[in-house]
Amino acid sequence: MLATGDRFQQVAHAIRTKKVRTIYDPSAASGEKTAQYLLDVNVLYLTGLGVDTYSKSLIIHEAGHIINDIYRVQKVHVYDDEAFCYVIQAAYLTLKNFGIGNIETLRSASGRSVTQNAIDVFRSAYNLAGHYLSGGALLLQNEQNLRVAISRLPEYPTNKIKHYDGL
Repeated sequence: MLATGDRFQQVAHAIRTKKVRTIYDPSAASGEKTAQYLLDVNVLYLTGLGVDTYSKSLIIHEAGHIINDIYRVQKVHVYDDEAFCYVIQAAYLTLKNFGIGNIETLRSASGRSVTQNAIDVFRSAYNLAGHYLSGGALLLQNEQNLRVAISRLPEYPTNKIKHYDGL
């Protein structure tokens, strides 16, 4: 799956036509989840987001899940699904000159530092995004490194397969 401008326009269209509902609830105590696509009900749920580059990148990440839903991607492992979204998020951040050093100094909404596991995910995603943006080949080992980094994040179950059902 590729994340092209046309595909992001399809996401915008799905939101405009209410195929994907958007709920913004800045008062919700969502902890680490400030943006989340709820697949089963086609809802982009946003809480406490700012207008800074990183907050916008969280929406880009979730738009990746919506792209997968539009195209009804079937039997995708959660690690592959998240890898796709992290790479497009890292590509956006790279284009906005928001480097890995910025990620390392981010503070979460709860005031805790970004975990080392999360930094490892972003480091791998930035690596793949850099190859993609420069027109270079994506190496299987780099993709595997990202999957392994994602597997270390506790929020992603090891055996989950997603079935995007379309909008």
